[in-house]
Amino acid sequence: MSAVTLRSHDGTRIVAETVGEGPVTFVVAHGLTGHRRRAGVRLVTQWLSQYGRVVVFDQRGHGESGGTCTLAFREPMDLDVVCTWEIGRAHV
Repeated sequence: MSAVTLRSHDGTRIVAETVGEGPVTFVVAHGLTGHRRRAGVRLVTQWLSQYGRVVVFDQRGHGESGGTCTLAFREPMDLDVVCTWEIGRAHV
């Protein structure tokens, strides 16, 4: 596992980590009361890592990420920055 700190489009700190390797990448986004280290999220992450690379992240206001939860108003920006980072990393 390797963790990375990203910045969402509005400057919010987003912490993500990667697990596994493979030709396919899965991005796991937790639910409203979650974070990337919760047991259920960790279980899904480990299961998916059998089949490829997994990127799991803490949405704003959760876990190690900064900011405040906006009840899905700004959280799509968090997902976007994680996906953009992964796509850029995969094409290096």
